[in-house]
Amino acid sequence: MIAKDIVRINTQISKMSEFCGQLKALTLRISGISTLNELTNAMEEASSAITKVSSKLDAGKLAELSRNLAKEDAKLDMKQEMLTDVLDGIGESMDDPVEQERLYQQVLQDVGIQVEGLVIILFIGLFVK
Repeated sequence: MIAKDIVRINTQISKMSEFCGQLKALTLRISGISTLNELTNAMEEASSAITKVSSKLDAGKLAELSRNLAKEDAKLDMKQEMLTDVLDGIGESMDDPVEQERLYQQVLQDVGIQVEGLVIILFIGLFVK
């Protein structure tokens, strides 16, 4: 009699384990369906937003904006090339000692310093009180 009870209990445990597995599988399916539903709702909202934005966009204004951006980009490229050329020219002229001295004298003259031999004369336009 105990043996029959043990067999019956083991069978019930086996069926309960199988039932629990089926419940877990069902829970996963419901979760997947819920996620799919949320994804569908999000896609509908995104589609609606895109429709609203596209209805308010003016293709002519976008084209004009694109042309203006292209022009500004071309101007920036030209300025970059000019700056690069100037910097390359400065670098090349620094290799020549005569040109180096001329640039040095030009900078000193620009800031108001005149070098005559070993004596430095400063030109000060304003006197400190």
